[in-house]
Amino acid sequence: MTVFTFICLTGSGATTVMDIQAMAATSCREHAQDLLRRHASAMVVEIWSDDVMVDRVER
Repeated sequence: MTVFTFICLTGSGATTVMDIQAMAATSCREHAQDLLRRHASAMVVEIWSDDVMVDRVER
């Protein structure tokens, strides 16, 4: 497992939620989509591992 940081951003780029999870890389997009469902103000979720953005999931 790898530790990922999920950063929920509004349309203006403000951070609304930050979630740190240890999971398999194959589960990241599903978790990001769940965060978008749970946080109405989020327009995008950036997924980071260490200092590298590994994915970006938009609403």
